Amino acid sequence: MKKFLLFFVSLLLIASCAKKEGEQPKKADPGKQTGTALVKLNEIGITKDDIEKELQSMPEDVREAFLQDSNQFMRFLEDMANKEALHQEAVKKGIDKDSALQKKLEYYKKITIIQMLLEKELSQKVKVSDSEIKEYYKKNMGELASPEQIRLSHIMTKSEATIKKAHERIKKGEDFAKVAKELSEDKQSAALGGDLGSFEDGKMPPEFNNAIRALKKGDVSQPVKTEFGYHIIKVTDRKKGKNVDINNIKEDIRRVLLQEKQKEILDKYLQDIKKMYKVKINKAEVDKYLASKGIKDSGKDKAKGSAAPEKK
Repeated sequence: MKKFLLFFVSLLLIASCAKKEGEQPKKADPGKQTGTALVKLNEIGITKDDIEKELQSMPEDVREAFLQDSNQFMRFLEDMANKEALHQEAVKKGIDKDSALQKKLEYYKKITIIQMLLEKELSQKVKVSDSEIKEYYKKNMGELASPEQIRLSHIMTKSEATIKKAHERIKKGEDFAKVAKELSEDKQSAALGGDLGSFEDGKMPPEFNNAIRALKKGDVSQPVKTEFGYHIIKVTDRKKGKNVDINNIKEDIRRVLLQEKQKEILDKYLQDIKKMYKVKINKAEVDKYLASKGIKDSGKDKAKGSAAPEKK
């Protein structure tokens, strides 16, 4: 489904990734911890609150996997203890004071602040109603339906003269499967009377698609040439595609519509923000930088919505 291949808004995606990578559950000060520790590492205890925070930071499917049974949970708890042990060792070696780490933390802080802004200004204000989902479903029902399934048989030879002879025999009433077994050079399908199995409509080689477009069940095509040789194709069955139940894809549609709305609002929001902060690009300095990196000017126009070059 083409419309389900929409890319999410890049800033939202970056912010989301940064949150997952940058945020770590905070550990309480050893002297101020409350609650019974499920795991202890020297003076540091991993409590129920720590575990809940860790679980909530995970994607839903991962969280559910760890909560399926006690063995899975123990694996999760051991991983959490290992991570805490490594954290303590890193702090002991002073890595938490490293300048490179501080730069990374500042970067993730910046991204997290952006994420919170976007959630406040955009995400929380965007809603998709059930009526909008139904309207989308009606308009795109054809694309959402499962494709038609077509079962084919063929006879393939390297010789055009041989394929014409095969076609004449079939036109005179000989059984397609019998002729395929005798003349087809595709030995694997020939042993099955030429059967190739089923294909989705439009997913066959172009020559096959064109040849069978108007054929009904039981019809045989004219000889067709492909890179493999010459073919006669028979449509042995056609099964129409089925409409997908809206209840099975309701949440998928909701996500698509949310993304479309968020992108539309974000584009407008960014335009307003850039005007407010008078964003300008110094083209001359950009060109110098690109030249220093050996990057050639592509000559293409800037993407719509980018800041205008600074005027001299």
